[in-house]
Amino acid sequence: MDFLTKPNIAVMGYLCLDLYPDLSENRAWKWEPGMLREVGSCAGLPGGAVGNTGLALHRLGIPVRLAARIGDDLFGRTLTECFHRALPGPAIHLKTGADSSTGYSIVLNPPGQDRMFLVHRGSNDALTAGDAAEDLLDGAALLHFGYPPLCRRFAENGGAELRELFRNAHRRGIVTSLDMSLPAPGSFSAALDWPEYLRRVLPETDLFLPSIDELTLMLKPTEKEPVLRLRQMADRLLGYGAAVVVIKLGKNGLYLKTTGGARRLKTLEPLLGGNTESWRDREYLAPCRSVRVAGTTGAGDAAIAGFLAGAVTGASAAEAARLAVGTGADSVTRTDSVSGIRPLADVRRRLEQGWEKNPLEFASGTISLL
Repeated sequence: MDFLTKPNIAVMGYLCLDLYPDLSENRAWKWEPGMLREVGSCAGLPGGAVGNTGLALHRLGIPVRLAARIGDDLFGRTLTECFHRALPGPAIHLKTGADSSTGYSIVLNPPGQDRMFLVHRGSNDALTAGDAAEDLLDGAALLHFGYPPLCRRFAENGGAELRELFRNAHRRGIVTSLDMSLPAPGSFSAALDWPEYLRRVLPETDLFLPSIDELTLMLKPTEKEPVLRLRQMADRLLGYGAAVVVIKLGKNGLYLKTTGGARRLKTLEPLLGGNTESWRDREYLAPCRSVRVAGTTGAGDAAIAGFLAGAVTGASAAEAARLAVGTGADSVTRTDSVSGIRPLADVRRRLEQGWEKNPLEFASGTISLL
């Protein structure tokens, strides 16, 4: 079976060129106005949901197709060259606009400190549902979209653009998946009514995979105890219409809760086949696996790739969650987001051999640990 006819995952959404200045020798820095510091060399790699999750899936061994917008500029040409080095030509669906610049991020990752980002959305604001060409979805088992807060057309109008994209996928029997990002303070997306947005888009979203920080900002949960807060937010999202909710917890791993409704879960049958019962009414916490951390940029996107790779290869909900934290752990062993990721079979093997878990920073309560 050739590339064009294999079941695959289509990844669409925010794409940028991530610029990584090497700050590894500068442990004593204080970030002050007017400072001048020497740094190491700067790497430029595909980033955002399309660059990180898309290439992570490829490294896991899952056929992917990628769709995004770039500008007719140096950064756009660099991204195109990077993708063509990694993927077969039919996988790449980049639309070039002459009137906008390519999105980019400057990733500041000082040793011993949390990373910081300087982000330019650029051509991502012009992305539309119409950019999902028919051949992008041909043979796809799943369509994953990432970062509506950084893609203006997909954030505005109550998510109408995203609903159109996902409805078209559902008409073709394709399962849908959604990742978020934090709205930047002062940006257009910071002022949007995110609970109303989620009410509108989650009925068309089968798998919803946001981070704890994003959900806390968007939903403003009232529960203080960590497990009760996770359950409160997940139940709210399932009530809005999602079938599966995965909440990324950073160094605490991830939390998974799925619908108990057999009718809602039927939407996943094209992906899961007869395996849907192992996804029904499940709740798990999957702690991070123990590794030496070099950098955390893109770790959440890598975890999503592991989860989706598990789902598309017949895993149960529990196994998909374990594959997510395993892939995320591999990701952080390198300063970039994808070069540490190994084939899916290797991740499975290490998990089966008893990969050590990091301790949770809160009590798990009655939730099963994976």
